[in-house]
Amino acid sequence: MSNQNQKILLQIKDMEKTMSSCMQDHEDFNFSVWKIIEWEDDHALFTFLSGSIELQVFFGEPLGNAEFCDKPCKKILDVKFESLLNDETAPMAGHLVHRLIFHFIKSSGVWHQKYSSHIQLPYLLHDISMVVSRCEMLGEEIHFLSKWGGKYNILNVEVLHRELKILFSSALVTSKFEITIPLGLWYPMNPLKFTFRRLFGKISHEDVSSIVSSVPPGCHYIKRLVEKIHQNLLCRTQVVQKA
Repeated sequence: MSNQNQKILLQIKDMEKTMSSCMQDHEDFNFSVWKIIEWEDDHALFTFLSGSIELQVFFGEPLGNAEFCDKPCKKILDVKFESLLNDETAPMAGHLVHRLIFHFIKSSGVWHQKYSSHIQLPYLLHDISMVVSRCEMLGEEIHFLSKWGGKYNILNVEVLHRELKILFSSALVTSKFEITIPLGLWYPMNPLKFTFRRLFGKISHEDVSSIVSSVPPGCHYIKRLVEKIHQNLLCRTQVVQKA
């Protein structure tokens, strides 16, 4: 066996150990959001988000005597993503989710250079699944606010490119204001930033900023923020206490 093949096999053994740990994390955190549609000698097809995103992976020649799942381990020649989202019928949250995911895909460089063989395919699926899961949770939050926002004195929810606009209105405190939240792949791990526009009433940027700073990043970040704005600034109990 050549020195080059020996080096490849040693690298694969190391990657197998790492992959085992990686896949255990994958199972523990339930980030398996992909489905396998086809697996042929020269390519594989996967889907994400209920079939609205396709991932095609193209395989080349075997890498020496290396094996993957008891079969020859092959080089990855190319990786292609395609959005199958229906632009006319998809909700605004769905458009935002796809924009964020494809921003990640385009900003990640050449995929087949980073994930260059069969043995690295689980890493590829895991990394995409992590991003898809976070974006999907964000989309679910926005959908929830669009449907049930009236419970929190929300008059309108709008998505413009990668910004979320939430319009609050309360006759009880005679206030109407809008906050705009820029969104990115960092959500929900980093603190939210926002801009404030007061239409009428006494609620100020400082009032909202105080609440934003009190809500820690994490799961259901925006939903928790909205609930606290409602409770502290807009609901009857707080108005009575301040009177």
